[in-house]
Amino acid sequence: MTHSKNFVQKNIKLHMELDKILFADLDLFDLIPNGAHLIVTVEGDEKFNTESRSMVKNIKPSKVVEAHKSGGKWSLHPATLQLA
Repeated sequence: MTHSKNFVQKNIKLHMELDKILFADLDLFDLIPNGAHLIVTVEGDEKFNTESRSMVKNIKPSKVVEAHKSGGKWSLHPATLQLA
């Protein structure tokens, strides 16, 4: 699967931002199970979110955590994925 340059750049930017949040509050790492896959989604960008979720379409849902950015706030929770 190839991702657009815009998707890759946005994904990197968001992951860097999330890294800063996680390292500022190390207790947040407890919300991410060992071996889990992390996907990033953003409020209001369904195209980005769909592409991000597609990266884990063949992964067991219990092993996927979604980091969602809404405005300036982040939330971490088990991902809600559409199963084929």
